[in-house]
Amino acid sequence: MFPAAYPTYTPQIQGLLFLGLLLGTLFSEAFCSGRLSDWIASKLAARNYGIRTPEMRLWLAYPAALLSAVGLIVWGISIDKQYHWMVGQIALFIFAAGIQMGNTVVTSYVVDSYPLQSMSVITFYSVFINLSAFINPFFTPPWLESSTFTLSFAIQGLITFFLAVPLLAFLHNYGPMLRHKSGDMPWVNPEYDTL
Repeated sequence: MFPAAYPTYTPQIQGLLFLGLLLGTLFSEAFCSGRLSDWIASKLAARNYGIRTPEMRLWLAYPAALLSAVGLIVWGISIDKQYHWMVGQIALFIFAAGIQMGNTVVTSYVVDSYPLQSMSVITFYSVFINLSAFINPFFTPPWLESSTFTLSFAIQGLITFFLAVPLLAFLHNYGPMLRHKSGDMPWVNPEYDTL
């Protein structure tokens, strides 16, 4: 099997093509995800008379969606224009940082929204995320064969941004109402079950 991106590069360089993803994920987790999300939620809670809501976590997801989209678009362009492989790694760093930020924000939002059901809801979220990661590779290679990296990854970036931002805005505006309408869940995490 020959690599689709940078096929003329040596195996040593091919091995480095995952470095941007790894470093972007680690950087985001260390500096942009949990700590920054907690800091933003705390600052917003202080402005809200000390009342913290789960939606305060979502503010960090907007730049996460933008970073993910920009990373995907730049990655596609860097391959088609045959830029140095390091440009692609910077793009993947940006993409991975955005994905990790968004994942941490959504996970924190879910736990804050449904603390007594967090295990079940996080399991559902994990299955959903893993299904999307499983399905995407079935569509990307045929798409790349009939298109260009730029077009394919630009469309994926735009889909990421223009699906995530309206969904986030919807949750910001209607999240409290949806939780109120759904009422108390009939199940809880095992550690909260007193039976």
